[in-house]
Amino acid sequence: MLLVDAVYINDGGGKVLLDLLIEKLLREKQEIFYLLDERVKGQYPNLDTENSLYIKNSFRKRLNFYKMSGDKFSKVLTFGNVPPPVKLDAEVFTYFHNVLYLNPINGFTLNSLLLRIKICIIGTLSRNTSIWFVQSNVMKEKLANRFKIDLKKILVFPIFQDFLPVERERSLPPHKIIKYLYVSDGHPYKNHHNLIKAFVNYAKKSGGDNSLTLTISSKYAILCSFIENLRNEGINIINRGIIEKEALAAEYQNADVAVYPSFSESFGLSLVEAAQYGLPVIAADLSYIHEVIEPSIVFDPRSVDDIYRALVESKKYIGKPVKLKAKNGLNDMINIIINNNGSNV
Repeated sequence: MLLVDAVYINDGGGKVLLDLLIEKLLREKQEIFYLLDERVKGQYPNLDTENSLYIKNSFRKRLNFYKMSGDKFSKVLTFGNVPPPVKLDAEVFTYFHNVLYLNPINGFTLNSLLLRIKICIIGTLSRNTSIWFVQSNVMKEKLANRFKIDLKKILVFPIFQDFLPVERERSLPPHKIIKYLYVSDGHPYKNHHNLIKAFVNYAKKSGGDNSLTLTISSKYAILCSFIENLRNEGINIINRGIIEKEALAAEYQNADVAVYPSFSESFGLSLVEAAQYGLPVIAADLSYIHEVIEPSIVFDPRSVDDIYRALVESKKYIGKPVKLKAKNGLNDMINIIINNNGSNV
C-alpha cells in the first residue's frame, strides 16, 4: 500500500500541488492511504474515509502515526518537504517544494529561529527518504547543497494544471488602461516593496490610470496597510487578497501584463498560469524564471529603477504571450512511485 503523507500542507502553493496530486491519484487503480492536515478536512469528498486520516500538523502526532502504522506501507510519498520521522522498511519519496528552507537566513528574529529549527529537522530526517522530487533544476542544486544529497537521488518534476492557452487581443486600443497583475502572497522574498515603489513612480510619471493588482493575504498587515495608504493617495493598486480559483482566473483574463519580481522561487506556478492565459511577463532576471518561461522583459529585482524601466517598456508586448518552457511532470512522477522501485531510478 502507498501512503501519501501531506500532513504539513493546508494552504498556499503546496495546497494547489496537493489538489492536483490527489485528483490524479484518484484515477489510479491503487490502494492508497492519505494522511492529511485536519484543516483540509471536508475538502476532499472523494477520498474513502477508511483510507484517509486527518490529524493536527504537529511533529508528535505525525510521529505517533508512523510508530503505530508505518510498517503497513510498502511505499511512502511525503508531500510537504519533511521526510518520515522514523526509518521505514519501505521505498520513501519526498516532494520538496519550499525554497525558504534552502535560501540563506538573515537576522535573528523568532521566525528565523523557527526556520533554522525546521531546517535542522529536515536535515536530520533526510536519511529516511530514498528519492527526492523537486520542481526545477534550481531547486535540485539548492537541495543537494543544503543537505548534502547525491544529485542522482533528486528528480525534477514540475507540477501544474494543464490547459489550452487562452487567446487574447493582439493589439492595445488607444488610451487603454494597462492592467498589471502579480499573483503571490506577501512574504519578503516575493519583493513586493520594490515592485510597488517602481509602480508608484510609473503611475506618477505616466499620468494615467494604469493599475496593479496584487493577491496578498491579511496576515501581512504592514504590507497591506502600506498599499491602502497608497490607494488613499490615488495610486491605482488593488489588493485582492487570497481568492478562489474562479476569481483568480478572472484576474488573469482581465490582466494585460503579468509581473514577477520575486528574488527566489521553488518553481513559479504563477509564471505557468500567466503563459497559459496568454500574457506577456516582465520578470526578475534570475535562473528560475528562465527555466519556466521565456520572459518578455527581464529586470534586476533589486533595482526599483530597473523595474520601472520594464514597466515603461511593457506596453509594446501587450498581446504577445510568453512561451512556456516547463513540462508538466505529474504523470511521470506518479509512474515512478507506483510502477518503479526508486533504487532503480
